[in-house]
Formats: sequence, structure tokens, C-alpha cells
Amino acid sequence: MERGLVPCCRRIGGGVGLLAGLLLLPIAVKGQPEELPGADAIFAARGIAVLWGVLRGPDEARTQVVLRIERLDPEGPWRFASVEAVDPFTGQRELIRLALNLETDPVVTVGMPREGFVAKPSRRILLFRDARALQDGRPGLVISYVGIPDTAPEFLSREDLAEHFRRIRERLPNR
Repeated sequence: MERGLVPCCRRIGGGVGLLAGLLLLPIAVKGQPEELPGADAIFAARGIAVLWGVLRGPDEARTQVVLRIERLDPEGPWRFASVEAVDPFTGQRELIRLALNLETDPVVTVGMPREGFVAKPSRRILLFRDARALQDGRPGLVISYVGIPDTAPEFLSREDLAEHFRRIRERLPNR
């Protein structure tokens, strides 16, 4: 029999092999937010939706990346959202928007200059259960993007971008 991981685990014992396999699974640490990777221009999970679009300006300096954050589930836990930019190499973070109130306005948009993605290409959407969690900087859910999703469509007018967001929202579940 060849020596390898499986025979070795069998020799040690099935319970130990199972335990070793479980240790490789990601485990949520109490007090740490759940972090989900965002990859596409449409994210919908955990009662929240994040939609991306690009509003082309007359030049690159006036081109905006637009995030639409929507609370899908009115009974869901997310009351506040913040958006931060992150330099993945240094870990340096910059707050883009703080304390977007999803309870009073379940649909918020955040415009960011596309040029801002050069220095800090990553974006994190931080979702908070209540004002206390927001004040303490304890998000319950974080949606992370490495950069602008490749699937983010570009539009020449705000009206076309708004229509795109409306059409996408019609297809999303209410929860």
C-alpha cells in the first residue's frame, strides 16, 4: 500500500482523521463578523443585495462606480451599512461612507470615482444590526470585493443606470 494521507489517517484512527478534516473547515469565531466574498455585479444573500454599475463620465476622472445596497428583507437584521476602501497590500482602510441607514431608507446608493480604485481597489460593505454595533465598529456581516466586478455594466446616463438597477431588482427575491 502506498503511503499517503488516507492510509495514514486510517492507521491513526477514523475519529482522528474526521477531526483533522473538520479542522480544515472555516469556523466562525464568536464576535467576528461573517465575511462573504462578492465576485459579481449582483450579490443577493442574507437579506441584502449589492448591485454594481459604472456611470461613464466625459473622461476617466469623472467616471463613477455606483453601488446600490438594498435591504431585501424588512424583517432582516441589517439596519446600517458602511462602505470602506482597502489597499490589499498594506491593509490600509479608508471609510467611503459611514452609517447608511437601511431602516429609514432600505435602498441606498454610493458613488465613488473609478480612479479611487487605483490606490485602494478592494471594497468592503459592512452591515450592522443596530446603532450600538455601528458605534462599536462591530459589523455582523461583511461583503468583500477584490475590485470592481468584471460583470459591472457601464452606462452613459443616470437614467439608464437606474433602469438597469430597477430591472435587476425585479428579478431578486424579497428576502
